[in-house]
Amino acid sequence: MTARIRVGRELVKPKAIHVYKDGQWQKKRVGYVYKNGQWIEFIKYLIKIYENGLEFIKLESFDTGNGEAGWYPIERRDDYLYSESYRVTSASPFYVRTSFPSWVTANPINLTEHKQIKIRWILSVIRQNPNPTAYLVVSTIKQAGYTENDAIVSTTVRDTIVETILDVGDLTGDFYIRTHVPSGDGLSSLKIYSIEVV
Repeated sequence: MTARIRVGRELVKPKAIHVYKDGQWQKKRVGYVYKNGQWIEFIKYLIKIYENGLEFIKLESFDTGNGEAGWYPIERRDDYLYSESYRVTSASPFYVRTSFPSWVTANPINLTEHKQIKIRWILSVIRQNPNPTAYLVVSTIKQAGYTENDAIVSTTVRDTIVETILDVGDLTGDFYIRTHVPSGDGLSSLKIYSIEVV
């Protein structure tokens, strides 16, 4: 992964990195971290997937519900990823319509040298959902429900941005990273502000 810096709303590759020290600008190398007995470039150790509107690694969306596509949004907004989940039940004639939106990395990521995935998100109830839950999942399966996973963590905290951490230290190999917001009876929303692997 090549080091990039943010200039306005774009990511550009720097030609050099300079720091101001002892009254002059000095050219410096990208920082390193010591991991498993060796020095690793920090930019290679920390994998940013998404942060405040910038997509460092391509993400795709999908829906495991049975409702019509486009009923409720799953979209990129200026500073976050947004999705709404719903469940509507009718007694006569009986039917259940659902939308369970998810985001997933377009390609699997090697987690062998990594310990955690951190996500900053906010879960909200729009209508009639007493117990919404959002899930962060890693899996060898790209598109599936949240129960299909190799590691999982969830949050039920509502209306507050929280950081949730998924422990992946025991995993080796390539995995997709997914988010899910299934809904009980009613309508919920999820805003994702950042996802990174450390």
